[in-house]
Amino acid sequence: MAEMRITNLVDYSCENQIATLILNRPERLNAFSDDLVRHLADALRRFDLDPEAQVAVICGNGRAFSSGADVHQRQLPKREEFEQHGGPQGWGANSGDLLTRSVNWKPVIAAPHGYAMGLALGNDGARQLLRYTAGEENRFFFENWELAQIVLGVLLTGLLIFGVESRMLAGFSGAMLILTIFEHLKITPEMAWLGRSFDFLPWTAESLSRDQFWKLHGAYSAIEIVKMLLAVVIAGFLFQMRPRRAKQRVQIKAVDDTHHRHVNG
Repeated sequence: MAEMRITNLVDYSCENQIATLILNRPERLNAFSDDLVRHLADALRRFDLDPEAQVAVICGNGRAFSSGADVHQRQLPKREEFEQHGGPQGWGANSGDLLTRSVNWKPVIAAPHGYAMGLALGNDGARQLLRYTAGEENRFFFENWELAQIVLGVLLTGLLIFGVESRMLAGFSGAMLILTIFEHLKITPEMAWLGRSFDFLPWTAESLSRDQFWKLHGAYSAIEIVKMLLAVVIAGFLFQMRPRRAKQRVQIKAVDDTHHRHVNG
């Protein structure tokens, strides 16, 4: 028997700017039927337009977050219905649209427990999770690589001042060091924050954060080019200043094959 739409399949509450959406079909381990998908879409729409809510957390009632799609229900449609809807889901119950039809693009967090299978994650969710993981690793690499550059920059500047005794080259090295510190303190933290803000957005979605990120990325790339040019200049001067060995003339002595004696040339 089909579930009545009046059934409260998703509980919605908001406290301290956090909206909590609870999947309420515990007798089926919160398996996603068409009605549950529609109710969740309505709750997400309500969250998106709720001025008091800034972040949403999706939970599951009972002993599982969700066992995935309701396979039993999705075996019931006739072939004609399957072809009309483009799949086993009913009209307006496409789970792939749950997180793509937003206006304000607020963050949505899943709090799974027990089973979290199949449709509960979905291909889009898996791709977004992988993109977020790769982004975190990339951000970790850049932050630590900049720290390594700062340490190397301090050592190089000290060497050029006290070892090579070249104020000009020390100035170039100091400029590279200042640019790296500026990147590490100003640009990279802002890019990391902006990156996290749209990691879970679809690529086709418009985002001011993404636009601002690419502007900062352009500035970061320009600074890296300047640092590279300064490094080339320093390397060129150091190559010219390297100590050169004086050429030594080698006197070759001729050999008298007849008497096996050396004869001075």
